Amino acid sequence: NGGPRIVLGLNPPLPAPNIAYFTVSVRDGANLDAVIERTRHFILTQHPEVEAQPKRFSMGTTEAGIAVYRVIGPDEKVLR
Repeated sequence: NGGPRIVLGLNPPLPAPNIAYFTVSVRDGANLDAVIERTRHFILTQHPEVEAQPKRFSMGTTEAGIAVYRVIGPDEKVLR
């Protein structure tokens, strides 16, 4: 009964009072790229003062398709 239940343990990368995060549930088989594009268009046209970044939900520690790495060394010129 009711909507889907989700526990979202979110550690926001930029915690601040002017930043918000939310999830949207879609039906199985929904074209997620189209949903994201419609959302971008809606926000841009209806709320141009808002900076929004609609994207797919990632279950990992980083966004899907993004690699995070750290390079360490004594000489910055060599590392670049």
